[in-house]
Amino acid sequence: MRLLRTLAPGCLAVLALGCTRPAPAARGGALEARAPSGASNAPRVSLAGSPPKPAPKAAPSGRVEPGTPACQAKGDLLEASERAFDEKKYDLALGCAEEALLDDPENAAAEHERAAALVALSRFDDARVAYAHALALDPDDPEILVGAADLFLSHGGGHEADEIALAYARRGEKRARRRRPDLVEQLELLQGMALNDLGRSAEALEKLDSALEREPKDLDARYERGSALFELCRFAEAKVELSKVVHELPDDAFAQHELGLVLERLGEAREAHGHLARATQLDPKGFPPPVAVDRAEFERMVRAEIAALPSELRRDLGAVPVTVQETPELSDLTVDDPPLSPTILGLFRGDPIPSACSAATGAADGGEEQRAIVIYRTNLLRVVQSKDELEKQVRITLLHELGHLRGADDDELRLEGLE
Repeated sequence: MRLLRTLAPGCLAVLALGCTRPAPAARGGALEARAPSGASNAPRVSLAGSPPKPAPKAAPSGRVEPGTPACQAKGDLLEASERAFDEKKYDLALGCAEEALLDDPENAAAEHERAAALVALSRFDDARVAYAHALALDPDDPEILVGAADLFLSHGGGHEADEIALAYARRGEKRARRRRPDLVEQLELLQGMALNDLGRSAEALEKLDSALEREPKDLDARYERGSALFELCRFAEAKVELSKVVHELPDDAFAQHELGLVLERLGEAREAHGHLARATQLDPKGFPPPVAVDRAEFERMVRAEIAALPSELRRDLGAVPVTVQETPELSDLTVDDPPLSPTILGLFRGDPIPSACSAATGAADGGEEQRAIVIYRTNLLRVVQSKDELEKQVRITLLHELGHLRGADDDELRLEGLE
């Protein structure tokens, strides 16, 4: 689930592409949003109700932080930390892990327990440092890699964090097949989650199928599989998977929302509305009701944002129609393989305009008649919580699609904050 970054100063720089950048071979891409803005900041929820134990602003290993409860354990400090964690006494678990590190500063298991306690205490920056230390001490421990991958997925915030989580989970799976086969399914699930977040749902599906083959009752894996099928525009299959999750967990807002999106694409409007409304009822911050902006007002907003563009960009739009639709047409989503996400905010159709370099070399411009930009009202309304946010996101979406018009690819646009 992505957090859409706000427009950064200087983001127009990406639109002035130099001659050394080749135009992308594929048709223009799309701006994607995988979750409402409120949900994007939320930690990944364990649908089964039992978040995996990852395992510490943390003091350097080998010293106890001020204010941390004394462990007071008579036996093994590491066992005491584990026991306190299982009893949800996270401050005490942290204290015992730090005392264990006083005795042995290079104890990777104790550093892992310290990291787990810090995650449970919502001290995520410190937990990342602790996991880095634990993996420096033992880079191949599958259990530590599970915790690190889950931390970066749940609290990393963005594309790079998802890439890190994927790398951890892949390494963990390789090591777990020899050392901890009981962790393989969880590591496959984590890879599926990361790949879904990275927009690589076809790859995610392979990992999730393997995870479900190992553990058919894993509702987290089934939810992620349904999400992957939705992203791949396989809506009927996604409905089957997500309906199973909602049946087992009717009070899970994420599952209700995802099933609502699937039913909407299948044309089951009444049922879709019920599930989307239920998600809002269960988690109004994560899934707020859409901003009340009707079609006419939205179109005026788009025209106003176009008028506010620099003259150079408006000139590029002179021969490119900008239209508003509610949601993407299936034919647009499935032109390429894999398809585009149904939650895209905008779309550029056609070939980029010739760069100064191609014009100088006499390259033909054969795509002008087919160029168009589409802005999707319903999808945009779902990723903002106010009209001010909507105006900003419309501007970002326009700039993103203008970037494709000028030949930029998604990676270049991401670097400029136009994701």
